[in-house]
Parts: sequence; structure tokens; C-alpha cells
Amino acid sequence: MAGKTGVIIARVAVCVIVLALIGVAIYFIFFFGKTGASNEAYENLNRVLTSADQKEFEGNIGSLEDGAYYEFAQTSSNADFESVYLNYSMDSLILSSYKDMMVYLNLNATDTSRLNSINGNIAEYERLLGILLQSQRMFNDTYEEFGATSAVNENFTTMVRDFVNLENTFRKITNDVFRYVTDNYYHNVNGFLSQKYAQTYALNVQSSVLNGKLATQVNTPLYEDSKAMMVFYATCSNSNFTEQSTQSSMADFVETVANVNLYDFNDFYSAENKNEYYTAQSGNESFQQALAIVANGLGLTQRIGG
Repeated sequence: MAGKTGVIIARVAVCVIVLALIGVAIYFIFFFGKTGASNEAYENLNRVLTSADQKEFEGNIGSLEDGAYYEFAQTSSNADFESVYLNYSMDSLILSSYKDMMVYLNLNATDTSRLNSINGNIAEYERLLGILLQSQRMFNDTYEEFGATSAVNENFTTMVRDFVNLENTFRKITNDVFRYVTDNYYHNVNGFLSQKYAQTYALNVQSSVLNGKLATQVNTPLYEDSKAMMVFYATCSNSNFTEQSTQSSMADFVETVANVNLYDFNDFYSAENKNEYYTAQSGNESFQQALAIVANGLGLTQRIGG
């Protein structure tokens, strides 16, 4: 009797092992490739953004409209440091809001083209970061020794140019991460029903508009609109984008932008001057009222209608 029991147990154990091996095989055949691709991009991104070079670079650039570089740009240089800094800050906020979601999409996401793009641009970002650090160090050393001379100003201009090159690649990474996550997460769902998505979508467009002007000239309305949107987005992010459940004005914003069959706000999002666009809609009162609701949900209430 004991012998028969032992045989049965052995057979059950063999069946369990076989089923486990089949499960592992199925995982590797159908899921492992997707998981690996997404995790590789996520891990590469985290590796670069937590590196010693990245920390040195961020320590040098200061904070929004504050720090040695900002002061030098205001007093001794025509190089537009503040605009590229603002653009970088906008993308940093978007990326921090969405990059961790990449790890939850491993088994559902099928588009590897964006992951390939992210990985390629991470490598380019790392290369450009090394170049930017060299020009930062050059400016820091010469400014400390010689002050605001013409030669030092030239070094600052070089540094800002290298910062623009870095930000151009950072913009591509941010947009790819945002699109990769949302295209898969909100597949066949109206993402604008989420306050987080609705606000990020608009900020992502605004960041692209600002980025497109770094090589030429960023006008004051574009800079101030971008700053207002970024500051408000940061405030909402700090409360985990819960305003739509606690504030009627934010609920109205979400309801308005989610009704995609009624109005298209993309021209407003991409306008370089939000107040100019808003004013131009004076002949369409209902649309202008909707724009006011949208502007409020993006932190632009004080920027329009004046």
C-alpha cells in the first residue's frame, strides 16, 4: 500500500514539474520578449537619470528662474538659458509622471518601435550629456576666475547651445514615453476622462511648441504661458491629480475636454500665444466659454481675457 502511494505521489510530482515547465515555456514564447523590451527601456532611462553625470548637470542648472546660470543669463548674456531650462523642466515633470507606468504595460504593449526610439535617444542623451558637462565645467571655471568677460560669455553661449541639443533629445524621449504609455494604457478608452492625462496631453503639446522655438526665438507670451502651465501641473501632480474629484472647476475641465465630438482644442494647445488665440474666438461665444474652462484647468486663467 505504501509503495502504491509513493508511486502516485511521484507521478503527481512529475505532472506538476511538467506543467510548470510548460508554463515557463509559454511565458518565454509569448510574453518574455515584450517584458524585456519595455524593461530595458525603463532601466536604461533610470540608469541615465540617476547617474553621477546627471546629478552634476542638474546641480549646475539651478531651479526655475534661480541660480548662477539664470542670473548670468539675465545680466550678462543674450543666450536664452531660461527658455531651455523651462522646456527641460516641463519634460522632467511629464516623464516623472509617466515613466514608471512603463513596467505595468509589459504584457499588453505590442509597439516596440517607440521602445526602440526611446533606447536610441537615451544613448544619444547620454552622449550629449557628456558634451554639456564639459561646457558647463568650462564656463564654471572661467566665470569663477575671470567674471563676466566676453570670453566667459562665449563659453556660456556654448553651454546653452549644448543644453538645447540635450533638451531636443530629451523632448523626443519624453514624448515617446508619454505616447507609449498612454497609447497602450488608454487603448480604446477616452483618456481625457482622466485629469492626469488631459493636463499632461496639453503640457506635452506646449513643450513641443516651446522646443520648436529654442533654435530661433521664444517670445514672452510663449514663455509665460509655458511657465504658468508647468507650475500649475506641478501643483496638481503633488496632489496626485485628484482635483477632478474635489473641485467642480476641474471636473468641468475634464468634462469639457473629454467631449471630443463637440470641440477640438488642439489649435489652442498648440498656439504660441494663448490669449491671442482666445481673443480671436470672440465671434463664437460658446467656444470661447469652453476655452475659458480649459484654460482654467491648465493654470492659464490669469493669462487669457486680459
